[in-house]
Amino acid sequence: MPNPKTLILGLGNPILSDDGIGLVVAERLKGRVGGVDVISTPLTGLHLLDLMVGYDALFLIDAMIVRTYIVPAAMSLMGKWAWWAPGRLQREGREEKMKKV
Repeated sequence: MPNPKTLILGLGNPILSDDGIGLVVAERLKGRVGGVDVISTPLTGLHLLDLMVGYDALFLIDAMIVRTYIVPAAMSLMGKWAWWAPGRLQREGREEKMKKV
């Protein structure tokens, strides 16, 4: 049985830094993973189908995973240290708590 043809497809917007993670990861994987094709693209929607034609397996890398799973997990682990507000907003928060007491 021949080896399946595999594609790693990095998606993202190169202008938006937080949405470009898929592009960055795909670029770093190029040449490091043998036996697969690696493509990074800013294309979206139906335009992606043209890139996927002819492959047996596909791995997508996109910022959605970072925003959906990694950021909330990091915020949970950092607890109260994950939240920061300028001094004025911190004071306003304390003043509101004092009024409730």
